[in-house]
Amino acid sequence: MYVATSRQMKAYDQALLNEGYSIEELVDKASNAILPHCLGYNNIVIVCGPGNNGADGLSLGIKLHIRARNVKLYCFGNPNKFSQANNFYIEQAQEMEVPITFMDEEDISLFISDAQKADVVIDAMFGFGLNGEVRGVARILIEEINNLYDIDIIAIDIPTGLDCNTGTPYQSVVCATQTITLSAMKNGFLNPDSISFTGEVILEILDVNDVFEEAGL
Repeated sequence: MYVATSRQMKAYDQALLNEGYSIEELVDKASNAILPHCLGYNNIVIVCGPGNNGADGLSLGIKLHIRARNVKLYCFGNPNKFSQANNFYIEQAQEMEVPITFMDEEDISLFISDAQKADVVIDAMFGFGLNGEVRGVARILIEEINNLYDIDIIAIDIPTGLDCNTGTPYQSVVCATQTITLSAMKNGFLNPDSISFTGEVILEILDVNDVFEEAGL
């Protein structure tokens, strides 16, 4: 098992790209790894940010929709700044008619209504690359997620708002019941206080070539 900082995780991702994988392939493999942990739920809300963590959530939502789960996707951020993979999976979700809402603060009440009826809410807002306080719609979403009662919260890779390197909160942090972390445990998870945000941490290794040495891990 490897433990990595955000810098090392970026190097690992780059090593996979250098190996010839496309970012869309890596997102597909990430969602494959997360999927088994979500199949026990029927009513699922996934909150997707503008980057590749959001793309993981979108790809996951499509696969759950194919498996006849009731999925609601909520996306936020400037569409002009969405990542390549995010745009790719948004287009796929729309083609497959997965319910998707591009939200701003006016849509928060709709999100709350859907989230309160969900079996699980999945945090795909920001991954290990986050390096500061969450603001705007994302911060409101964190507060509303943490106000949900008796609903499981799954974080993809790392709870939004948690420092990957130290395991301390930037400010507002998703309090997950379970974190499905990818490829390596995050250095911040060694901080015993981080468990109050991560909940149970499960490590999933992607079905890719081993490039840990190339990434300096």
